[in-house]
Amino acid sequence: MKEELYIQIKRYYLREMSQEEQQAFEAKIASDSAFAQEVRTHARMYESIQQKGDQLLEAKLHSLGQQLLIAPSTAQLRPFSQRRNYLIAVAAAVVLLLSMLFVLAPQQDSQSLFAENFKPLSGARGDGAHLGPFFDAYEKEAYTEAISIFEQNMADSPAALEPIVNLYLGMSYLSLDQAENALHAFEKVSQESPAIYDDAQWNLALTLLKLDQPEEAKKILEKIAAEGQNEWQKKASKLLDEL
Repeated sequence: MKEELYIQIKRYYLREMSQEEQQAFEAKIASDSAFAQEVRTHARMYESIQQKGDQLLEAKLHSLGQQLLIAPSTAQLRPFSQRRNYLIAVAAAVVLLLSMLFVLAPQQDSQSLFAENFKPLSGARGDGAHLGPFFDAYEKEAYTEAISIFEQNMADSPAALEPIVNLYLGMSYLSLDQAENALHAFEKVSQESPAIYDDAQWNLALTLLKLDQPEEAKKILEKIAAEGQNEWQKKASKLLDEL
């Protein structure tokens, strides 16, 4: 195990990273598929370690609980002050163990769920030569250039209303951590475009997670799980279980 990466994952789970560190970490996950896979592998190992720790703590708490049940019968032979000190010590130990349990438990917050599930779409293509430069820039992962092409050449044209353009415009914004702009773009893709509607809705839900709006994200995911195509139903159901 690479110790440095393990420490990064632990700090990410415990929300100890600065905002800049977290953004850089999530950006690398989104842009580097090999790194993302390595993070997922190490994250599973980290979670397994935490689960083992939870089991040990639970066993210790159970043992302390048994001692508390037994204590009154043996404590009758002790002076009152000794019984009181004994109970205080046991109570303090329980509080300490519960605190450790809380600290060690991995937190699946909105940001970590976004980082685990966001992946830029590929194969961007639309009808018409006027869309070519925009999609070419997107496919090169030149998201800033793609947005610039849209703003300079397409924002005031009929192309701005095309669902496929708004889908990949939203993906460009989201890849650059511009979640508010991504939200507006994804919301313009309607059910009248069934071939890309689920793509837009899935990424709309992820955008809401990025914006720390998990309850709104759940509404979108529940709709996908109930009405979406089979692939998206499975993904939405899995993410709902983690929220």
